[in-house]
Amino acid sequence: NLPVGESNVLISSPSHFDLAQNIKLKRGENSLNLSLTPAELSSTLLEFSTIEDSIKHEGLTVSINNKGYVLKESSENPSVGTINIANIKTGIYTLKIQSEYYVDKNTPLIIEANSENIYSYVLEPSTSIKLISQDWLDNRPLPNVIVSNGTEEIGSTNEQGVLFIPEISILTKELTLTTEDYLSKRLVIEDLQPGVEKEIAVAEQQVKDATKD
Repeated sequence: NLPVGESNVLISSPSHFDLAQNIKLKRGENSLNLSLTPAELSSTLLEFSTIEDSIKHEGLTVSINNKGYVLKESSENPSVGTINIANIKTGIYTLKIQSEYYVDKNTPLIIEANSENIYSYVLEPSTSIKLISQDWLDNRPLPNVIVSNGTEEIGSTNEQGVLFIPEISILTKELTLTTEDYLSKRLVIEDLQPGVEKEIAVAEQQVKDATKD
């Protein structure tokens, strides 16, 4: 039963594209004429691998548009797992990888007609970093230092010059730190271990001090 007034409804069918529709119902009997568009069916093979000897399956969930799937472990190589889906509708989906051990991922998954739709993903063990940014002369904390990994901004330091990064891949090799009046700094990251927090203190040099050298 739907309430009187406006409602948003989602109509789903295994062989048609989903239809999201805003409808307005009056009291009594209502008649709706909605048309569903036939969808082409395809298949996809998702391959998952890790840099370690085997995949940590405990706590690992993989979902496509919030529908969960189970990784099938390779009998020849335990560091590889696959998900093989037949008869999936073409379209753009959201693939989510969630785990306490690996870095979570949220990425588009495109399923095309007349295509094998083979995709590969690396499960990256995660860790955490406590970053402390200071002035190189007097060690005073530097707030509002923007930290990025080369592709996206991770966050910025607080008033104590601290940024806690709760989840970052152990494959991370470099971070970039930028703030007003200071030289941009490329920070090389080494020896990250899964689940072991690393504390890094960074001394930053003001632009005016650099020009004196």
